[in-house]
Amino acid sequence: MKRTTNDLLDEYKGADFTKRLHLYLQHRELRPEFIETDRNELRSGEPERIPGSKWLPKFLTCTFEKACSLPGKA
Repeated sequence: MKRTTNDLLDEYKGADFTKRLHLYLQHRELRPEFIETDRNELRSGEPERIPGSKWLPKFLTCTFEKACSLPGKA
């Protein structure tokens, strides 16, 4: 049985960090949607619900801040 895009996105939203990583690596075509899901959760403060991801919000915030503050970046 082939999983639909919606099934994969729902699975990603309910997955722990390790499962999310596997889905991200396996489904290259859905990476933009996975990234958008992560960004939305980061903005809303939801990443704390994902076991083993306490470092993730700090890492992503730091990464995005550094990328946005590089010289020549708007």
